[in-house]
Amino acid sequence: MNNGQALVDLGQLEEGLAQVPLQLRVQSTRRYSLNVQSRNNGRLRLGSTEWYVPYQLSLGGQSASLTTGQADVSSPPTNGLTRSSLPVQFRISDPSGHRAGVYSDIITISVAPQ
Repeated sequence: MNNGQALVDLGQLEEGLAQVPLQLRVQSTRRYSLNVQSRNNGRLRLGSTEWYVPYQLSLGGQSASLTTGQADVSSPPTNGLTRSSLPVQFRISDPSGHRAGVYSDIITISVAPQ
């Protein structure tokens, strides 16, 4: 983590759940919502080409559909100070038949009180 940014390496892309030990930690005294934005609408992109590999993102077990570029995820009800460690998971679609190279996306996660 560097200035609130993390570089996540998904390794060699394979269909299924990417084995990445990543968590989002949130500390709050009330309910909150997470807004997730994807620069490539939930697709890993090969440089500036038109080659994409779709993926699905989930936060704390809640799916965040990024096909429109953003999604919202709500926290469970809470009383008082709560510390949450939400697993961040990436499910990669079948990358076979795609050009080799470095695929990437930029994801922004914002936390706001409800």
